[in-house]
Amino acid sequence: MADYVAASIDKKSFNCPHCDAFASQRWFFGIASPLWYKEGLPNIVDADVELALATAANEGKQLSESALANLPSSGRVRIADERKGVKFNGVPNIHFSRCHACGDVAIWLREKLIFPRKSTAPLPNPDMPEEVKADYQEAASILNDSPRGAAALLRLSIQKLCVNLGGKGKNINDDIAKLVEKGMPEPIQQALDTVRVVGNHSVHPGEIDMKDNREVATKLFGLVNVIVQDRISTPNAIKEMYESVVPEGDRDKIAKRDKRAP
Repeated sequence: MADYVAASIDKKSFNCPHCDAFASQRWFFGIASPLWYKEGLPNIVDADVELALATAANEGKQLSESALANLPSSGRVRIADERKGVKFNGVPNIHFSRCHACGDVAIWLREKLIFPRKSTAPLPNPDMPEEVKADYQEAASILNDSPRGAAALLRLSIQKLCVNLGGKGKNINDDIAKLVEKGMPEPIQQALDTVRVVGNHSVHPGEIDMKDNREVATKLFGLVNVIVQDRISTPNAIKEMYESVVPEGDRDKIAKRDKRAP
């Protein structure tokens, strides 16, 4: 799987929360201007009226798809073209990032993504078992609001993953130890134990404070994907190629050589 770069206030390129593409981002700071309408309230134009006005301004010609998408009633957040000499009041804790790939805009309150309401966690590995994926996706859905809750759910997901890999499911620490005895590589053991320990500390007070640590929680999602890639995806891909490319007779000879069933 390609490396996933979570959307973050301190990066100029990341996977867009709208289109998921890894792309450069143009950043804007927030500004505010007092309403000049008589009532002093936001003026929300009816969608049909807005379309009629825009069509009239376009000399009666049908609007293009991109023009329709930029109408305020479309629901998209857009940023108007820059104009020289125009000054507004700054809103220092609001920022906007516009994706170079899709052109859509994300809204940030300090370091927190508030629009779109979408997780910044990487997508699950396609080969992830369904029972594991359910917890993974639930963790992803709360990552922005509760990194601690996400870490706890990821710990549950790897406990189920250990069962899929041959563990008993009663004690995750024992399951990891048994998998190590069966030859599981040290980096994968370390990945499992990292998710396990951080998840434990998220539930029980300890040395690791996960209350607002979205960065660490996001990396845990990546570790779960790495484990699935190593333990499931890669062996499956090799086995599929072996069985489809190597003739059956040759596979039988190899099995006899290694004294195992073909």
